[in-house]
Amino acid sequence: MSVPDFTLFDTIEQAIFVLTEDPSGNITYAFVNRYMRERLDKPLGEIVGMTARELYDGRASENVYRRHTQAWTSGAEAFHEVAVPVAGETVWVRTNLSPIHDESGRMTHMVGFAHDVTKQKELEQAQTMASAMAGEMEDFVSLAAHDLRSPMANVRMLTDLLREGFVDMGDGKLEMIEMIEKISERALMLVSDVLSQAVATRAQISNRIFNFEDLCDDVLVTLDPSRHHHVFVSPIHVEGDYTAIQIILRNLIDNAFKHAGSNQIEITIDMEAQDDKTLLLTVCDDGKGFADPALAFLDGGELNNQSGFGLLGVRRLVRSRGGTISAVVPASGQGAEVRVTLPGYTLDGNTATKLLASA
Repeated sequence: MSVPDFTLFDTIEQAIFVLTEDPSGNITYAFVNRYMRERLDKPLGEIVGMTARELYDGRASENVYRRHTQAWTSGAEAFHEVAVPVAGETVWVRTNLSPIHDESGRMTHMVGFAHDVTKQKELEQAQTMASAMAGEMEDFVSLAAHDLRSPMANVRMLTDLLREGFVDMGDGKLEMIEMIEKISERALMLVSDVLSQAVATRAQISNRIFNFEDLCDDVLVTLDPSRHHHVFVSPIHVEGDYTAIQIILRNLIDNAFKHAGSNQIEITIDMEAQDDKTLLLTVCDDGKGFADPALAFLDGGELNNQSGFGLLGVRRLVRSRGGTISAVVPASGQGAEVRVTLPGYTLDGNTATKLLASA
């Protein structure tokens, strides 16, 4: 059987690669176009025959290779978003993989079209945090408007009482009562409009099905590319707010690394169903644990200069999604454990695969 000629891809200004399976069952690169070779700074002869494990460094190597293996095993068109190190920077890449079959129908290659979506991801995350802040402001405005409605209604009632039996002496007092009545009516209308607007503009949660282990790997590629720390992740598929969970994880893991009090810590990240509509995310580390101000803040204390703005953002985002967040000392007595609840569902692998394939 003749080998397809992929050199035409060298003329395209987009990262394109071709995968195949070697005799040992490893998914390797059969071709990488010029655009991608220049960014990797490697010649084609060096790349061909490599797996992603060998092409990339650190945590990203296993992360990318697992995506390739999953796509090859499915034998169908697939796509994924993954964080990879390129020229000393972490780049988010969205890749579409399409199978190529021979005359007998056997899959021989998969062609991957990859493009940089780093700025798009940053914008998506910024919008998610902005919506959380907007939601918090809407809650405040709604509460204030709700509290104003009762006193304004009382003002209207008082004007009605004043009007009863009032004798107009021609000194302008009746006109003043009518003015107060109109002002109170207008204020009540404005309060009602504010409440309606707050409900109408509340940010919507965008759910999707995803592999929780893959999401954690993408976060860890950015925060711990060289695998300094030992991280254990529960393998599970989830339907939930992908971007919000990604932001929450990134902040909690980064916080654990920064305040570990050690160059190497152990982190366990679990995701499970708390009930049929709620996910429970647990991030537990064996570092030095929370200082009391941060612990109190997560449990509902006020912001101060010791509690950290990262945790403030996490709490705001969690609450905007209708979830809860708390921190405790782990059963071992060492480190910190953060528990987050969010709307969502857990799925078994077969169900998730079918749903993703039909999406």
